[in-house]
Amino acid sequence: MNDITNLLTDSNLRFIFVGGKGGVGKTTTSSALAAQLAYSRKVLLISTDPAHSLSDAFRMEFDSTPRRIPGIANLEVMEVNPTKVLKDELGEWFKLAEAAGINDLVGKISEFQEFLSSLPGIDEATALSSVITLVESGKYDTIVFDTAPTGHTLKLLQLPKVMQAGLEKLESWQSTMWNYWEMIKGQGSAVDVKKEVAKRIRSYKHGIERVGMMLRDSKRTKFVVVCIAEYLSISETRRLLQELKRHEVAASNVIVNQLILETLSQSDLVDLRSSLPKDKALLVSKIETVSALSNARNFIQQKYLNVLKTSNEARGLGIIEVPLLPSEITGPSKLLEFSLHLIPNGYRTALESTNGPSMLIGREEKGSVLYEDAMEEAAAFIEGEKIVLVNLTKSPEYNGRVGEVVKLSDDGRVVIRVKDPNSGKFKVLSLRSDNLESVLASSKPSCKFI
Repeated sequence: MNDITNLLTDSNLRFIFVGGKGGVGKTTTSSALAAQLAYSRKVLLISTDPAHSLSDAFRMEFDSTPRRIPGIANLEVMEVNPTKVLKDELGEWFKLAEAAGINDLVGKISEFQEFLSSLPGIDEATALSSVITLVESGKYDTIVFDTAPTGHTLKLLQLPKVMQAGLEKLESWQSTMWNYWEMIKGQGSAVDVKKEVAKRIRSYKHGIERVGMMLRDSKRTKFVVVCIAEYLSISETRRLLQELKRHEVAASNVIVNQLILETLSQSDLVDLRSSLPKDKALLVSKIETVSALSNARNFIQQKYLNVLKTSNEARGLGIIEVPLLPSEITGPSKLLEFSLHLIPNGYRTALESTNGPSMLIGREEKGSVLYEDAMEEAAAFIEGEKIVLVNLTKSPEYNGRVGEVVKLSDDGRVVIRVKDPNSGKFKVLSLRSDNLESVLASSKPSCKFI
């Protein structure tokens, strides 16, 4: 398919990532794609590129608050500063540690801030995590992401696995830290800060995991690659497609920009020479020079366009060929005009093409959670915490006994270490969160501590 109708008609589509090498028209393409989607749905276009090219593309100023686009109904645009989002997030952790008055914890949080900040792609992942809820709220039907250049995108794909290791490291030392704190000042004085820090760590981990789920969700998420028909760009595009496949991210289209589609043949030039008087020789020479340049460029472009089309990486994808245009594409009307190159002739009426999308009437905002995490239910508990076992029917002898949280399983259950009431030996149980209560929350006088 040599157009984007596959995206425009996909009712399940919630996220579109537009990526590629810098300088190939990625921002223009993502803006045009968002404009076409806005004919039938409420769309949010977000830039996670620190360069913030959307402001230049629309000739408007954008920030972290979505702004409506005049002339393109149902489309809002915002620019997220990934570095600021990450800094604000880590700053909240730091405030918690300072409020607790735990110098060691403050130091550990500072170390972890440096660790997180050093991870390539972490700033963008944090920003993406913060906007998934915008779709879940029901305010928007689809979000289009104008991403940073290819190298940054590849780091983002690898981030969930790297991030997992970092958060496991953070969780491992927090248990030791809390045990130390309880010995010095008692559990009651630490429980509030302890819970809040654990909640924030879990929430952040949950957000990063959801980014990974979103990227791999082939039903709701599609990746559109933008390139130009040159050796470097086509080579980078093929590598990006390989990485997307390896990370189970569904690519749908490759848009090849700035193609020279019209050239003069030798017979055209012969006709031109014969039709012009001899005193126009200089004009003919200039035309021949321009023709030679455009023909040479066309030859190179067709060569690499063919390389892309016949490659294994692009097999089954829609290749969309967009011509080089004589004017710059900036401002809502020009972007809307450019977007017509992404759809078949006649797909929109002349009036629709000129006036842009009409305001959707009767659209209801229906929020729904897209990515449930089994760990979310267990997030109320943290490793090393003392809890009371309750409501056990298969092993009622453990009811009222106090155990220690060993770890949180991927299936949402909590692994508990507790003494066997008969043998006195320690036993490990995997329980649901509704079989557990905080020691402080429990009012049972018969609690037996391990």
